[in-house]
Amino acid sequence: MKIVAETPSADQQAETSDAPPVGESHFVADHPMTVGKGSSVMASMLEKVTDGEIAYLYDPESARGNDKFAFRAVRIQNPTDSTLESGPVTVYGQDDDPNQKQVKGEEGGKMIGEGLTEPIPPHASVVIPFALDRQVVVEQTDSTDNQVSKLVTLQRGILTAEVQHIRKQHLLITNRLRNDTVVYVRHTVEKGWTLTKSPDTFEKIADAHLFAIPVQAGKTAEVDIEEATPMERTLDLNADLTLEMMNVYVQEGDASDELKAQLKSLLDIHKTMIDGKEKIDSLERRLSEYRVRMDELHGQILTLKSVKGGKELMKHLEEKMKDISDRVQKATIDEVDEEEQIMLAKVQFQDALSELHLDDALAVPNDTTVGLGTK
Repeated sequence: MKIVAETPSADQQAETSDAPPVGESHFVADHPMTVGKGSSVMASMLEKVTDGEIAYLYDPESARGNDKFAFRAVRIQNPTDSTLESGPVTVYGQDDDPNQKQVKGEEGGKMIGEGLTEPIPPHASVVIPFALDRQVVVEQTDSTDNQVSKLVTLQRGILTAEVQHIRKQHLLITNRLRNDTVVYVRHTVEKGWTLTKSPDTFEKIADAHLFAIPVQAGKTAEVDIEEATPMERTLDLNADLTLEMMNVYVQEGDASDELKAQLKSLLDIHKTMIDGKEKIDSLERRLSEYRVRMDELHGQILTLKSVKGGKELMKHLEEKMKDISDRVQKATIDEVDEEEQIMLAKVQFQDALSELHLDDALAVPNDTTVGLGTK
């Protein structure tokens, strides 16, 4: 006998209003099965007490999950030495939560939801979502970053480096309940990626991590998950983005002291150029304001020439005109000086860059630090 069960996609669930209920399965046998007259067939059943708790599961990855709300879930442990196969789960209990729809179940219990479990290994735990009450809200923000982890070659300012491509996930989990709860965050690490930052408490279910996040009543908890994968990239050290990455590498990387010192010298020269450009931009804005004011004063002076008795005001405006003219002259000289300093820094930067090179990484043992020398 084999079980054929297919989870519908999100689009199929949205388009189909009469979708089959959770837990329906289709059984197909390889050949007809005969049940003799007056006989019966038997299915294996287990009744055993086990540990469990009510919690919440945030699962933005699965088709049955949700990217904004955490599902109410039950966390149970397989108390047997055998694997419990996947299948439907009906949750009964004495639930005093007025937000839950109460349906009378067997033996006086109340059905509070249904779910579908994955295979549970022996003595392992599983979190089974069974209801969406919208009491735990999750805001997810994703971002990416690149960090240099290892320098390979450097020729004429073109750097070949091993770069860590980092994906960051920031979660804000808000508990709108009147009681504290635990939210399990499901996160699957794809092949070729490695977790670099995550909560300390977690469980593994297949390829997925379940991070246990305690959230107090009416409070918000923050969760950061980061994963990285290595890649080799060619970078131009003349680009601002590359120099920003090198700045992080100098501060946090495991390069030699000599390498860090020479790279830091390059970064200092680059900072001088950036500061000079910012000063020139500021001087340009100031000169623009001065020119507008000079045009206004020029018009006012021309108007006063045709008016009798305006000598005192004329003198005052002419003094202002002279003062602004002096400011324009000084700002222009400062701008020229800054441009000269930037040109000088560019020459220094290119000269220092041309003197740098990395030794051949293949020519040294793996446990030897690759140094930076001069040609």
